[in-house]
Amino acid sequence: GANWAEILPNFHLGSRLYFFNHRVWHNDPDCLMLRSPLTLQQARSFASWVAVTGSLNLVSEWLPGLPDDRIECIKRSMPNVGISATPLDVFETSPARVWELKRGNRHVVGLFNYDAAKPQHISLPVERLGFSATGTVIYALDFWTQKVSVVVGGELSATLPPCGNSVLALRKVSEHPQLLGTNRHITQQFVDVRSESFDSAKNMLTVELDVVANDALKVTVLRRTMNGVSKLSGYKFSVVDVPAQVQVSYVEDGDVYRFSILSPTSVRVTLECTFAR
Repeated sequence: GANWAEILPNFHLGSRLYFFNHRVWHNDPDCLMLRSPLTLQQARSFASWVAVTGSLNLVSEWLPGLPDDRIECIKRSMPNVGISATPLDVFETSPARVWELKRGNRHVVGLFNYDAAKPQHISLPVERLGFSATGTVIYALDFWTQKVSVVVGGELSATLPPCGNSVLALRKVSEHPQLLGTNRHITQQFVDVRSESFDSAKNMLTVELDVVANDALKVTVLRRTMNGVSKLSGYKFSVVDVPAQVQVSYVEDGDVYRFSILSPTSVRVTLECTFAR
């Protein structure tokens, strides 16, 4: 039922059997529970765990009876990303609290506090995520808050409230601007991002994205580089598949640019960002 204590065993089983997922079968954490008396924090954590781990996502809730914030949990956890995350602390804690999802330059880490009574501090040396502890600057984008932070002290860490979670898209600062994450899916890059490239000759970042109809896609571009902060000199976009009245806007927010892309129909959009030299 919709009770956190009854949901907890699924996290234990998922941690123990993670290596079977997408190899032998699809791990099934039972149906995604979102309704009251579960809190919004608990609903988001359950949806985040299912999305990050790549587990089977089955919803059996009465959808017309759910408030908008619970519907949002369903929308942002589907579809399944098709790959299995790795629990990095599976031999240290049960259930695992740190899950890593990685493919190419796309890198997401999910941190989870399963305790319903008290907050929990979780930290992990960046070496366990494949980064060097010295001379490396790492930026993180939290999915639910959309807050951008810098990983300091050689450790990825967060203090989570009871039943809280933090799903972080990670990017190491490089010689050029790069995509940090999007809000389409809890995994931030694994569903809607078709491609990403940087043309050094043009000083241009190109990202190809799938945009869902009437759902504003938020795209966060990291402008901090090894040489300082890059300044956007212009941008343009094109619709790849079908004509549509796409609206694109952006704001500068510290070390990132936050783009918003809205379309009345589902389309594939190419966004080109040119930076001053």
